[in-house]
Formats: sequence, structure tokens, C-alpha cells
Amino acid sequence: MASTIFLFAILLFACFIPSKSLPIHSKNNHGFTLSLIHRDSPESTFYNHSMTPYERRVASTRRSVTRMQQHSMRAKAKSKFKTLDVPDISSEAVLDNLEYIASYSIGTPPTKVNAFIDTGFDIIWTMGNPTFDPSKSSTYKKLSCVSKYCLGLGDLRTCPSYESEPCTYDMTYDDGSRSFGVLGEDKFMFDDSYDPGKTVDAGYLHFGINNESSPNFKGNQHGALALDRGLYSLLGQLGITKFSHCFVRPDTIEGSRSRMYFGSNAKILYSFLVPLVQIQSEPLYFVEINVIRVGMTEIEYPSYAFDGGVVIDTGISNSMLTTAVYDPFVSELRNQIKLPVVKGPLDQLELCFQATDDEISQTPEVVLYFSMSTVYLSSDVVFEEYSQGIWCLAILRSSSLRSMIGNIQMRNLLVGYDLQENGISFSSADCNNV
Repeated sequence: MASTIFLFAILLFACFIPSKSLPIHSKNNHGFTLSLIHRDSPESTFYNHSMTPYERRVASTRRSVTRMQQHSMRAKAKSKFKTLDVPDISSEAVLDNLEYIASYSIGTPPTKVNAFIDTGFDIIWTMGNPTFDPSKSSTYKKLSCVSKYCLGLGDLRTCPSYESEPCTYDMTYDDGSRSFGVLGEDKFMFDDSYDPGKTVDAGYLHFGINNESSPNFKGNQHGALALDRGLYSLLGQLGITKFSHCFVRPDTIEGSRSRMYFGSNAKILYSFLVPLVQIQSEPLYFVEINVIRVGMTEIEYPSYAFDGGVVIDTGISNSMLTTAVYDPFVSELRNQIKLPVVKGPLDQLELCFQATDDEISQTPEVVLYFSMSTVYLSSDVVFEEYSQGIWCLAILRSSSLRSMIGNIQMRNLLVGYDLQENGISFSSADCNNV
């Protein structure tokens, strides 16, 4: 009897030991917050010290163009959009085009991974050995070729339909880069940015391990944390229906962090909730822009220009506007800005001015009108300095009939997603202090 009471006391005491690891369950929607670092931040493990700030911006724009070409390729395959004739720089910009980095751990013992957040793609993946060696994780499990998750890969699934065979996938991008590997599952742990000693236990997640690649796959990334609405994304696997993000500039003061908030931590302004546009078989986030204004002038463009909506994509730097909108937009900026027009360092930078910081700060405000929200774009996200005294429009021409809002234009903008309410909110914010 005494031993039974003693055992019960031990178990009762154990229940009250504070845990620094919090499990995530979709039913109670536990919240957690991830700290993000931009790849071009001096604190990033991918920071290139030999590049000037201007060279980093040029490289970022190259990545944006390649990213758009990837989207165009996917869209073209689904026969929803046509690809337009635009300069192709994919041979100069290999698949290394994502921007904001989150850190988390995979496996037992845990292996730290630095991966890019990506609302534009579906599969969580990481590089294989030496980044992550599944043979060294006691909790790693391969998935069978006939498991429901493997079958759900559709055309990306490459294994024969045998239960004994592991699930394999193959992804080829429009720049020729090819990634293929094994889809498995393992334990994921996230660090909570507000409590450095606390970790968040996400349980077992399905993810791809990129074991091999073509010679031109030069990505420095350890992997990608997929955040679209698909089956294989972090949201789809955990049943998370709310999240938000707030991006600081890459060159902001040391210690400042962009952040992403999940579950009950998500910051969503419901009075500014813009309805998501539903497109069949597309897991991306589409919204509809009603009006674009430069200064006091509304841009005139065809009513069909934004048919299907505009993609919100954290994985692309520069926003992209389809030609039917881009031409009158650039024309109005030229009319209103009385500064010397010069040639930029890339053909895709179609409108550049020679100017001082003060002169650029006085350029007309660009405003995006949504059904329930208005986004004011200040000069520091409309223009970027690409060489000394040369400022170029940081919004580019789309290579397809699809337009996108990128993370440059989302700086100091609190963006909240509610998948149950089927909407996204936009509100200005000081992301250093959110």
C-alpha cells in the first residue's frame, strides 16, 4: 500500500513539472512564433560578405525573375495562363531563390535545419546528408510507395506501386534544376522566438529528403518550410488555420527580427479581412486588387487584367504586375516623377532614376485598394537603390498573366491569414515592435 501511494505521489509530482516543450494539436490550436532572418541579413548563415548591398539587390531581383518563371511554368502546365516573351535569365539564376529563413530541428537526436519559408509551394523538404542524415535519426520512418501520402503526390510520385518500395518524388523546375529524393516522416521541433528556452513539439511531419540533384542545382538552402494550403504543407499537416507574418528590412539594426505567428498567436485584423479568391486545384493565396493609385491618379487597365486574383508569395522579393497593368503603371510614374531617367543594371528593371535619398522619398505614394483594405506603399518599398544614386522600381513586369505581391512590398506590413474565414488582412506596422 505504501509503495502504491509513493508511486502515485511520483506520478502526481511529474504532472506538475514545468515542460519547456509544448505539443501542437490542431484541436486546441496552440500558438507559437518563429523568428525569421532574411538571407541578406549579416546574421544569416547564407550572407555573402564579398557582395556590396547593390549586388545583393541585383541578385535578389534575379531570384525574383526565376521564381516568377517557376510559377509561370506551373501555371502553363495547368493551361490557365500563357507565358509571355520576356528576357530569360534562368541560366544566370539557379534554384536558390527563397528569402526568409526559419530554424527548426528534425529527428532524434535533433538536427538543426535552416530553411526558407514559402507560401508558394506545397512540400516541406530538406537537403540530405550532411544537412540531415536519416540513418542517424532513431525516429525517422520511410513512407511506403502505396501510402496515402505518397499516392497524394500525383505526378511528382516516381516509385512503382509496391508496398515494399519507399516513396520517391521528382521535382523539375523551369530553370532545369531537378530535385529528387525520398518522402518520409520524422519529429519536428520549433524554437519559440519569445522564449529562447522553449521548444514547440510539432510531432511527426511528412517531408522530402533531397538526396541528389542536377549539376546546376546550387541552392545554399537547407530546405523549405512549405506554407501553402496544400496537403503536405506545415499548415495542412498540423491543421493550422491561422497564421501571420511581419517582415523587417534585411539591413535593419542587429537583433531586429521578422516573425511568423501560428495558431492562437496569429495577429489578424478582421475589420480589414480581404476574401481569398478560390482557384480550382491551386493551393496558393490569391486576392483581388480593385484599384491601383499613383499619387492622386487611378491607373486605368483592362477589367480582365487581374482575373483570377493576385498571388501573395513570401518566397519572391519583387512584386510582379502583368503587362496590361504594368505598362500604364510605369507610364504614370514617369509622368509624375521629374527626375533623370537612367538605365538600370538589369533589363528587368525597366524604370530607374538618378536621385538622392531625399528626392526618392518625395516620389508619389503608390496605393493598392482591396475590397476591405487599403495598402499604402512608401517610397522605400516602391524603389530600391541598385547602384550609387541609381534607384529602380522594385515592382517588375510579370512573365505571365499572373501578378504577384512579393516580400519587399510586404515590409512593415502585418499580413494575417485565416483559412477558416477564407481571408487575408493587411495593416501597416512597425515590424521591429510587433
